[in-house]
Amino acid sequence: INPDLNWKEDRRTVSLPDHIVDYGRIPLNFVAVGCTNVEEAKRRARYKLVTGTTETLIANFKTNRQGAYISPYDVILISDDDIGAGYHGRIASRSSLSEFSLRDPLFLESGFNYRVCFQVVDSNTGNYRVVKYELQPGISGTINSFATISPVSEDLPDQAVFSIETTSGVIAPRAFRVGSITESDGDSDLV
Repeated sequence: INPDLNWKEDRRTVSLPDHIVDYGRIPLNFVAVGCTNVEEAKRRARYKLVTGTTETLIANFKTNRQGAYISPYDVILISDDDIGAGYHGRIASRSSLSEFSLRDPLFLESGFNYRVCFQVVDSNTGNYRVVKYELQPGISGTINSFATISPVSEDLPDQAVFSIETTSGVIAPRAFRVGSITESDGDSDLV
């Protein structure tokens, strides 16, 4: 609905010409509900267009109730050895600001430099953010602990979850958009 057109419905076309050449025209009527600004409606339509043409993999999983803090359409990082998307684990203990013991052993390939990623709550905004720290060079094989080059200043919870990626980005967690969140079969502790 456009206030400049006396509150009448306003239709605009948003397209990706290269995609139309490859796959043909796929019409979809999209309504920007509650939107009264043309540029905002076009942004929403472009967002729908890009996510509809680029997101091709779906991941289903169960997690603890902290997963309920995520909203549909948020972007999350998933680390999974089976799809070559980084390594992951939990911290067992922290002996200093840069030294960590792992709950479970982890195998890292030789020939790469790695960095560890933690998801923390931003104290200013209250939103989640990902912080990354380079690991000491030359770490490989089965490890039970690791050390970062610079101190990890963030306050990490007990048993903090982490992911490890290569500094070149060859092996890294993959970004996924949350489609829906539901309670797991009546168990309020899982979503």
